[in-house]
Amino acid sequence: MRTGKSRSPAEWKLQLTATSSDRSRTAPLSSSFKHFEDTIQKEIDDVLALKALFPIKLTNALLPAMQGSQKLALVLTCGSQAYIGTPYVSAYSATKGALHSWNRALAAEQHETKSKVEILEVVIGGTYTSLVAQDPSMKAGLFMPTAEVMAKSILARVGNGHRIVTAYFWHGVQLFLIYSFPMSVAGSIMAGVLKPSVEPKKAK
Repeated sequence: MRTGKSRSPAEWKLQLTATSSDRSRTAPLSSSFKHFEDTIQKEIDDVLALKALFPIKLTNALLPAMQGSQKLALVLTCGSQAYIGTPYVSAYSATKGALHSWNRALAAEQHETKSKVEILEVVIGGTYTSLVAQDPSMKAGLFMPTAEVMAKSILARVGNGHRIVTAYFWHGVQLFLIYSFPMSVAGSIMAGVLKPSVEPKKAK
């Protein structure tokens, strides 16, 4: 991604490249679960680049062009991993924590400067996307809506003065149940549920 300093924001050109192999490595599919010490450095680099650096750099490039007379909304999704963390995809969880802190800081900046750009952080849970559909163990359902249902839920919350929302009702229920436990207990429960999907720990 490069921006020419001599050009106006409207003239910026963004080159975005993501291969199918990159996406498969950074999505939290059942095949992605593994012990952190078994995660190779390239996998960590990939997930940090795509799930944290990419949205931050893209927003940095586009935000100046959005500062016009028309009120716009910038919707930034952040998974529930930001608050507890998902065992066995800890590097992926780290990106969600980073995005949550960044979203809050960015929203405060835009509010203080009277920006017309609404910064809305949307906390989401599992969503049945085309990528998730590649995993035979994943199915759409009450707690895993389709991407279309998720998108409609998000758009319904734009422009209402919120800074952070859980757009999909059943994700809110799911998070309420998780947060009703102490963090250590919630983490242990999640680790126990996910453990059957974890690759055998490699001998050192």
